[in-house]
Amino acid sequence: MIETLGGDVSTNEVTTAWDPGTPRHRPYEITYAEFLRLDLVQKCLTTFETNGDAAAESEDPKGAIIQYSTALYLNPSNPVGLLVKRSNARVTLGLWEDALKDADDVWLRFPRCLMFLNSPDAGDQGRLFESLGIRAKTCCSAWFAAVRRSNQCVLPHGFPHRVVSIKLSVVSVSLTMGKQHRDLNGTELGKKYVSPSRSEMIMNSIIRGVLKVSPLALTDVKSGRLCDVPERTHIFKSEPQFKEMVSSMTKELDNTRIQQVTEEYFRYVTLSHVWQGKEPSFQDVNQASSVWELDSSPLNDKLRKFCEVVRSDGYRWAWSDTCCIDKTISSVLNQSLTMMYKWYEASAATFILLEDVESPSALGDLTDSIWMLRAWTAQELLAARVIRFYNRDWKPYLGDIRSNHKDSPEIIQELADAIGIARKTIIAFNPDDLSVREKLRLASKRNATVDEDIAYSLIGIFKSDIQPRYGEGDAALGHLLEEIVSSSGEVTVLAWTGKSSSYNSCLPVSLKVYSQPPGSVLPITDTEINERVTTLRNSLSQADAILIHDRVTFLPPARFATRRLHLPCIIFTVRQLGMQGFASGQEIHYRARVSGIGDVEFQTADRLPLAEPRKLIFVHPWIRELRDPLDGFTLG
Repeated sequence: MIETLGGDVSTNEVTTAWDPGTPRHRPYEITYAEFLRLDLVQKCLTTFETNGDAAAESEDPKGAIIQYSTALYLNPSNPVGLLVKRSNARVTLGLWEDALKDADDVWLRFPRCLMFLNSPDAGDQGRLFESLGIRAKTCCSAWFAAVRRSNQCVLPHGFPHRVVSIKLSVVSVSLTMGKQHRDLNGTELGKKYVSPSRSEMIMNSIIRGVLKVSPLALTDVKSGRLCDVPERTHIFKSEPQFKEMVSSMTKELDNTRIQQVTEEYFRYVTLSHVWQGKEPSFQDVNQASSVWELDSSPLNDKLRKFCEVVRSDGYRWAWSDTCCIDKTISSVLNQSLTMMYKWYEASAATFILLEDVESPSALGDLTDSIWMLRAWTAQELLAARVIRFYNRDWKPYLGDIRSNHKDSPEIIQELADAIGIARKTIIAFNPDDLSVREKLRLASKRNATVDEDIAYSLIGIFKSDIQPRYGEGDAALGHLLEEIVSSSGEVTVLAWTGKSSSYNSCLPVSLKVYSQPPGSVLPITDTEINERVTTLRNSLSQADAILIHDRVTFLPPARFATRRLHLPCIIFTVRQLGMQGFASGQEIHYRARVSGIGDVEFQTADRLPLAEPRKLIFVHPWIRELRDPLDGFTLG
């Protein structure tokens, strides 16, 4: 393929000039036999350039471009003249941007042409220099015409005058100096001024970086249309602020400013709410062509009002989990679920709609809202740096007009009391701030319409790598807990009582079992410690004690493999077992006397053999913290 009219054409099109089977319609075409006689590349170049000139004189710019492009395809050592001529031919056809690229390419090559004068093979350097000077001036004319006449060029009207005048002045100085001219002003100018192509390359790189953590689709609140990343990029490049930014950086690229302008433009606001029935989908908005064109209904009006509030706050982009995810494409849905925490975290703000809170609102309304009980809203609250609560009519909660309700002492205190975590954790949340067990407790009081969402809504908070697969049921929670244990070795995940999961009997079927903190071992008095140490000294030799210590020190962490739990643990025999009564639901409250531990109380739905307690064993996961960290031994 050879670049010609701003695109690609087949080599068959450009070889019609020498194809013997092709009728010769124009005087500048040559036959195949003639082409064979051109055994030197230079002759070929001359022929194609001559043919191009003939086509240009015959007012056939398309033919001229084909001939010039063919010559350029042969990679001439000095392509300046061909590029200038092709640029002029493209201007004639109105291919402004392609003409500008050719002209800009000439200017980038022009300093190299000046350097070429120093070559001993240059011949008559004075004549060559004059030729280059004329070509360079022609180049500047084409460059100026391409920029000035382009309706799509990103540079403002006044910009080319300054740059072109500078280029022409350099050429003029070069011609005046003649054969004695040896300083490379062209090279220095190339260092002082940034070409549009380099500017575009740098800016595209920064834009890609900013959009890397942006949602796959956002609603343009100006047009109401859904836009993917390429479309948002295209819209940005057509905006006045982008054009002004490009035109102001002709001498030096200001990466900091480019970053700031780009980030400011692509700021987006996320919606946090409770789904109600058939919310407007990705397909609904696309079919209507705009959010503003959706039929009137309570749920459509909710989306529209959200976009209105976003627009009134000066933002251009809005994201809602209802319409900004194409849920018919599994890869898009899965990527959205795994990235959602980061999208809320990277948002400029998250607007939280409390649809069951009427105006005027009062303290306590947020606590009683159903929004506080939904699975997905936990990560939406914690991940977002800026949040704003709204009542049902989109008036600020408590009438608080702060731009960020995380700065509101009253609201943050209400959240802290309702959730049971520290104020500072809500204000500036980091997934590492809470222990595994505390995160599970936080999630234990929340519900989801779809069972799998209980697990998927925690992907971001746990930094999990599980892949969403709707239809797997409680296996979704099994995958999550399995990964938590395997990645962290956190065995408190296994400290629960209740119904077992079909995924693995050591894991619960529901997170509700984590609503209470795990049981803690009662402190042992100094007297008891001394008694136990004495007993061990009498029953174990020092060698056996050291052996046991070494074994427990280097035990591997708990892990899952093919759904099987590999758990370092200590086994105790059960001496006595009694039933204390019934606990909540179908669970039975038992009390057991366990060797090495003492009395233990626990609950289970299983009916245990009270008369044969020795058929049972009591298994306790090995927790390194059980050993005294100051015992003088290095922890394994």
